[in-house]
Amino acid sequence: MNDIRPILELKNLCVTYNTGFGHVDIIKNISFKIEPGKVLGLTGESGAGKSILALSILKLLSPTDGFNTKGSVIFNEIDLYGATEVELCTLRGNDISIVFQNPLAVLNPVKKCGTQILEAIEIHRPKSPIEHKKEVIKVLVSVGLNEAERFYNAYPYELSGGELQRICIAMAFINKPKLIIIDEATASLDVMTSKDIIALLMSIKQSTACAFIFISHDIVLLKKIADAIILIKDGEIIDTIKPFNLDMSQLSDYTRSYLNAGFNQPKYDSHVLSNELPILDVSMLSKSFYHKSLFSFTEKFIITALKDVTFSIHNGDILGVLGESGSGKSTLAKTICGLITDYTGVIHFKQRNLKTFQNRKINSGIQMIFQDAATSLNPKLKINYSLKEVILLYHEVKSNPALNLSVAEILEKVSLPESCLLKYPHQLSGGQKQRICLARTLLAKPKLIIFDESLSALDKFNQQKMMDLILDLQKEMRFAALFISHDPALIKYLCSEVIVLDAGKIVEQGKIENLFNKPNHIKTKQLIDHIE
Repeated sequence: MNDIRPILELKNLCVTYNTGFGHVDIIKNISFKIEPGKVLGLTGESGAGKSILALSILKLLSPTDGFNTKGSVIFNEIDLYGATEVELCTLRGNDISIVFQNPLAVLNPVKKCGTQILEAIEIHRPKSPIEHKKEVIKVLVSVGLNEAERFYNAYPYELSGGELQRICIAMAFINKPKLIIIDEATASLDVMTSKDIIALLMSIKQSTACAFIFISHDIVLLKKIADAIILIKDGEIIDTIKPFNLDMSQLSDYTRSYLNAGFNQPKYDSHVLSNELPILDVSMLSKSFYHKSLFSFTEKFIITALKDVTFSIHNGDILGVLGESGSGKSTLAKTICGLITDYTGVIHFKQRNLKTFQNRKINSGIQMIFQDAATSLNPKLKINYSLKEVILLYHEVKSNPALNLSVAEILEKVSLPESCLLKYPHQLSGGQKQRICLARTLLAKPKLIIFDESLSALDKFNQQKMMDLILDLQKEMRFAALFISHDPALIKYLCSEVIVLDAGKIVEQGKIENLFNKPNHIKTKQLIDHIE
């Protein structure tokens, strides 16, 4: 008989949301337990309710925002839904911590990283500033940031995705909580950085015996680290999976299809005409960032983000850019679309030098879809206005009937219902928000679209839908695309050619079939080993 008391127990937890036109059930009678030191995996499609469930455990869903929660959440024998706000503030960040998916959205951009970790201690454990700083330096080293003083004094924008995630883990871990909720913390990281982060988290678990709720759409990862996996669909538990005693015959058809989801076979069919000139030609592109010391006018810390990058894209082609976190992928994207202008080298778009020819018309020809769809959309604007403002900015359509027709047509292209137009971004699922970002981009009628890790936050089902949609639209509208990803499976499925970036340099490039079947560079081999 098991006498171990659970550290967390949910009993018939329900969450509804008031849309203004009625209530929608988001979480439906969810019950589960997790024991101390165990890892519970939580998986499901985008929009299944995973993140809402995480927030409801911490009682962070406010009735003033339209959420209504009932049921019970018992943590360490304390009913959180019967606790006062003072008691909850004592528990949050101290006994229960959470690591969110997007560190840049969590961290304050105008505060140093060390200061933000300090705040997590000062709230719960008053000590002298010197003792606090020593503790922060120690925890930074423990999460693999060995140049602790530099990271302590760094601002979030100065660090890579993997480094930022380590900062957030340090913040969550510093008070030695009994339970850590990890919400898609590795979804936007490359396979090698992701492995390092997972190893770090497992090491923390071993040394502290804290329990983890690990939310992820990566079922392969969860099968490796979780003691049990709960699969959620439309706010309900479909199956509970035991990875170390997996009996497929006992699982539902949906669960079996979810476990077997994948897309390793390439689908892209090139539409390039052999006699066409490149629509984008990048030659010897280099970019460095300079950081001057606060107390010195001469000392500089130089980071080379890109070095002598050269490639071209033809109309109707999709070029993949593969690399780990910090390899220079996003810097490349921002430079091409004009967000970074102080670079060396030449970028020709439609045979025009972008450095000497910048105007609204040329800028509309290059559009970028960012990694985080939620922060790309104005949270205060309904989708209808977010789409219409693109037409008003770039085109001469002014009448309401013409605007409405353009919006209706683009919604049909990206397979979304017109009911989305009256919603705000937070009322849409991750896959729907990404389709809205794609629709906004297409309304500008670009000749080149840059996808900067745009599908990394989606589950495999929604990734498949988005990739097929991109391919269909690309065939119809014949735009060129630069598809940036740390996931080689996405690039293999979607692209005709690929360049591999490492420390800002192209270490290998070529046709997908050649490079994936016989990689020459060690970095390429490490990256494509991820394909199951």
